Amino acid sequence: MAAAAAPLSATCTAARDAVAAATAYVVVNRQQLAHGGARRLLRRAATLRGLLSPTVLTTCLAALPPTVAGGLRTLDLSFTTTTDAVLGGLRRCPRLTRLVLTGAAAVTDAGVVAAAAAAGGLADVDLRECPAVGDGAVAAVAASGALRRLLLYETAVSASGLGAALRPSAGVLTELETGLPLTDALAATLGGGPAGLPALVSLDALLGTALTADGAAAVAAAAPRLAALHLNCASLDRPDAAAVLGALLGGGRVTTLTLNCAGVAAGALEAALAGGGGARLSSVRLFGWAAIPESVAAALLALPRLVDVDVSDSGWDARGVAAAALAARRRATMATVTASHILVKHAGSRRPSSWRTPTITRPAAEAVATLTTARERIVAGEVPFATLASELSDCSSARAGGNLGPFGRGQMQAPFEAATFALAVGEMSGIVETDSGFHIILRTA
Repeated sequence: MAAAAAPLSATCTAARDAVAAATAYVVVNRQQLAHGGARRLLRRAATLRGLLSPTVLTTCLAALPPTVAGGLRTLDLSFTTTTDAVLGGLRRCPRLTRLVLTGAAAVTDAGVVAAAAAAGGLADVDLRECPAVGDGAVAAVAASGALRRLLLYETAVSASGLGAALRPSAGVLTELETGLPLTDALAATLGGGPAGLPALVSLDALLGTALTADGAAAVAAAAPRLAALHLNCASLDRPDAAAVLGALLGGGRVTTLTLNCAGVAAGALEAALAGGGGARLSSVRLFGWAAIPESVAAALLALPRLVDVDVSDSGWDARGVAAAALAARRRATMATVTASHILVKHAGSRRPSSWRTPTITRPAAEAVATLTTARERIVAGEVPFATLASELSDCSSARAGGNLGPFGRGQMQAPFEAATFALAVGEMSGIVETDSGFHIILRTA
């Protein structure tokens, strides 16, 4: 042990310059120690990742000088033999906001409490596959009121204690993986505070058979901003599946839905989506399905915003149906628009020349002013759009009154595409900036 301590100490000393230079990671691994790479042991000052024995880890953490500890932002000890003693030896790290202990099976509440005490206010905590970690650990990491992301899976956290433990951070928590069956009791404890979980946008949970439609509605009410819902269960083949799913989808607030199960009761998903639950869904992931009924594919195609269907972990039959649904949806979203535009380039444009002027030297402010005046004249009815396009535009489409003809997604620069597809037919945009210059756009079809 004494032989290993010297290079660790030397490395910590040598790392101070790197810390002062505001570098980003501290990487610790067995190979670097074995090869005596002391100068590379602490590479940057934001992340400490340990792949060492508990004894060496304890020595390393205790040896961190205040300068290094002061710059530590992430402590990643995932899948290590980390113990409570290792975390108990951690120096004060006022900037530490991320703690990753995935698979650190020997850690208990005491170790997490020690790490939370050393941190300035943990915002991102991963305790998955820590079977000895329970409610006390959750209470410790949430106590600062700064916890925004908490991942729990295969832990000893209880349904009855989770809500109370989270309460200090309930107002800012945005992502939660409970690892617990979502039941009426858990729904009640999650929503038991004054305002529930008002910032929560992503929830990953097991779907318990004891969750009723009323409990599902309580979850939706407790998390009014919920947008991503990931549900794991053996099967959703139950009579009230449509009502439960519909309530969880919160009347159409959810944009991403993952159902990791063997299947859903016939007609349940279709009914939940048709009932308004799919109004904002843009992404659906169906994992573990042996087959996807044609009726489900049809329901997906009917969703107005759906652009992504993922069934990569389902059977081949399911993949075929989903692929057809996705292809059809993509064809729909690739529908063309027709538009005209007026482009005014400036000296900073990607290509500061045009069909009318070999070298453009006008400043960007002058280009904006020109388009602002042009737009005002068009809106006032003084002059047609096509006339001003012919007079002012630096695009060769000026010869056609600015008409670009039909085009689909992916054919224009992203800001131009987004602005055009957002317009109603006959509507004119404000000033849009791209690498080419400044534009005003009129959607004509």
